[in-house]
Amino acid sequence: MRMQKIIVLISPLFFFLVMAEELERIAIFPFKTSGIQTDSSFIFVDSLRNYVRKSKQYEIMEYEAMIRILSYKDYKGDILCYDDECAFVMGEFLSLKKVVQGFIKKRR
Repeated sequence: MRMQKIIVLISPLFFFLVMAEELERIAIFPFKTSGIQTDSSFIFVDSLRNYVRKSKQYEIMEYEAMIRILSYKDYKGDILCYDDECAFVMGEFLSLKKVVQGFIKKRR
């Protein structure tokens, strides 16, 4: 009888652990701008980060974590990535499979 109670108490915990998935971690870098203020780019990127975070499909690597990891690995380049090569290198240094970077241009 006692064994049954233990199984009942453990079962929900076991079910939770089996169902829990680790989210893939990504980085979203500030976007390069043309014709708009850089602050507008940061506002847009923050909104994008919040949208992705709320979707619960990815874990966003925070800027502070990127800086800590890169300094630990003696990365000497600029942390602000504005081109594909930089994003690729940063993704490699941060052990990420996906990074997001972009360009925002004012429409005339």
